[in-house]
Amino acid sequence: KHDSTKPFFSFIFYDLPHAITLSEEKLTHFQPSWKYADYTQLDNDLDPTPFFNLYRNCVWQVDSLASQVFTALQAHDLMKNTVIVITGDHGQEFNENHKNYWGHWANYSRPQIGVPLVYYYPGCLPAVRSYRTTHYDISATLLKQVMGVQNPTEDYSMGKLLEDPSPRPWHVAGNDLFYAFIIDDDVIVEKRGTGNIVIFDKQMNQLDDYQLNVKELNDAIIRLNRFYK
Repeated sequence: KHDSTKPFFSFIFYDLPHAITLSEEKLTHFQPSWKYADYTQLDNDLDPTPFFNLYRNCVWQVDSLASQVFTALQAHDLMKNTVIVITGDHGQEFNENHKNYWGHWANYSRPQIGVPLVYYYPGCLPAVRSYRTTHYDISATLLKQVMGVQNPTEDYSMGKLLEDPSPRPWHVAGNDLFYAFIIDDDVIVEKRGTGNIVIFDKQMNQLDDYQLNVKELNDAIIRLNRFYK
């Protein structure tokens, strides 16, 4: 309903992959699939396939809904000057590491922090990037590429430009209770709410003898807090 002659910003949040619930007649694309998410069955010995397929059916439905948005943009000739970002706020774990972790929020392994990211800019050439990016990179890229900000990105963001393949050392991830730095080969340095630090490898095995570089950790914490006043 917006006036297509004026700039606009739209945000759409699709809750299906978060709620993991879908009407039974739409649970057909991936089988076998649970009819609903029965969390009482979850344990370390459960075959995750039916639960995972329920999740995949939800994502499939979101894909079909998102396609309606693209069709509408094309119908109004807006793809030529519209930037589109598709991503998620977190991943969803289905016991990939066999530690009885399900869903999200419980740890910072790749299944829980890895998310899809599709960035469309008018006139861009399709490509797949294989290096690590972060959510911080999205705002940094939009401010420079779309808003015309000329300052170096470190003036206003912990992120880099999405097109920048340089390493993101000490990548930070967090929730409302505790956060973690992801370093090296997905080593996870958790900073718990009680103040203690616990270190895991990417399969969530605790690394009691890991030699942490204290100076790098301190530098990362300073960088994390540099925009707080």
